[in-house]
Amino acid sequence: MSLIYLAKKHIHVFKSKSVIEKLISLLFPTTGSYISPKKATVLCQLSCEILNKVYQDEKEWPIELVKAYIADSLGERIWVDNEHSKEFVANILTAFPQTQQTLQHTLQHTLQQTLQQTLQQTLQQQTLQQTLQQHTQQQQTQQHTLQQQTQLNRYPNEEIREQVKNLVLTELKNNVSKSNIKNLIKFLNGIITMKEVRLFAAQHMEGKIISKTFNVLGWLNHPSSTKIAKELLQKIIENVHESTSEDLGTVSSIIEMKVKPAHLSSYQDCISQLIKNNPLYPKLALRHFLHNETLTHRPMNNTKLLQFIFKSLEHENANIQLGHVLQEMAALDQYQQSMRVLVKRVVKALCMYTIF
Repeated sequence: MSLIYLAKKHIHVFKSKSVIEKLISLLFPTTGSYISPKKATVLCQLSCEILNKVYQDEKEWPIELVKAYIADSLGERIWVDNEHSKEFVANILTAFPQTQQTLQHTLQHTLQQTLQQTLQQTLQQQTLQQTLQQHTQQQQTQQHTLQQQTQLNRYPNEEIREQVKNLVLTELKNNVSKSNIKNLIKFLNGIITMKEVRLFAAQHMEGKIISKTFNVLGWLNHPSSTKIAKELLQKIIENVHESTSEDLGTVSSIIEMKVKPAHLSSYQDCISQLIKNNPLYPKLALRHFLHNETLTHRPMNNTKLLQFIFKSLEHENANIQLGHVLQEMAALDQYQQSMRVLVKRVVKALCMYTIF
């Protein structure tokens, strides 16, 4: 407590290079025989509070804080999930592509938590009228702070942002199999505004068959991660809007998922939202499900999904998109023999959709 008080009154004491390096090193806790988990947590929280005050007036924050955030996110998550570190974390997250809405939501949550805690403390010591007056003043001050902070980007340098992206991609490439699945998904959820992260996450939602005797479960099918994987999938769909190769790959990975009958309804909701994000996405979906219709052994529910895609689009737009995709397929040699059968199946499927 004495260090926090000193930081409030004399923050310049903590601005020397050696002190800052020591404070940042505390964000990389190593629990072991010489330091207990409880002590590591206290030291991390203390470091977060002091560093937040040290850098609150700085236009650019060091990349070492991002490295610490990544390490704790994929590790024990001692301080990245702590309520008292929300503002500090929100500032670090500006190193990643962030929408204004995302930043404002995070900081608003922080301010609400602070106000609630202050109210609980003051209600025990002051009269109701005094508390309400103080609450009003604090709310105005905090709102002003929010308006200022939502406009701040602590990592405006493009070279630093590129280094941050490389840090993330290297971490995902080298340590994905070593990381705790839940912590990895939580980490990705926080930086899902990166198009490379969206692609990586979408590709790991479904399992992979390595051999006849070895099957790697995807996050959606893993018992310990199904719930948070669904949340991550929804976050991906909310953020994928671009026509970059990464986002088109993300959309393709989601569309190509093999869906069990029990999950068909929730999958349809995802696809319905997804194809509205970009004019190119409906064509990707139609092309995939039309291709499946040409297969000898069609995937289960493929016809239903084709009908659903057609239904989700505006009638005139659906006809145009379907016509374009069929025309493209007719020009390819691989569909020459199956085109007549495909058209019959499509007409039959859409006639059933029109009737029912």
